[in-house]
Amino acid sequence: MIETSKSEEREQLQKSSFLSVVAQKRTIDKPLYMVPEIQYCTFCGKTDDSLILSAEGCISCSGCRASKGEFECNEWLKWLKANNSEHWNKVVDHHRLGSTPISNLVRKIRIEA
Repeated sequence: MIETSKSEEREQLQKSSFLSVVAQKRTIDKPLYMVPEIQYCTFCGKTDDSLILSAEGCISCSGCRASKGEFECNEWLKWLKANNSEHWNKVVDHHRLGSTPISNLVRKIRIEA
């Protein structure tokens, strides 16, 4: 019985230590308001150091930002499907099971001829 409680205490201590390290890292690296809750690109799912929140409310990696430019999401995804099949396949794979508006848009464009 004593062994169990000690092991539970040890686990809780490890969890709290980990969480405090994560909290400290967040405050040291970036202010909390700049750290997005989603830690991957909205479009392709890539985890990248250069994730930036756009004016549209999407978090995008450097590759998607460079490719998208000034396109609207709908126009960019159609252009991507026609011109960059490798990147398009990454986007499709990331949104295959999603139910977000972008996932629905990707499915709609995928079905179009």
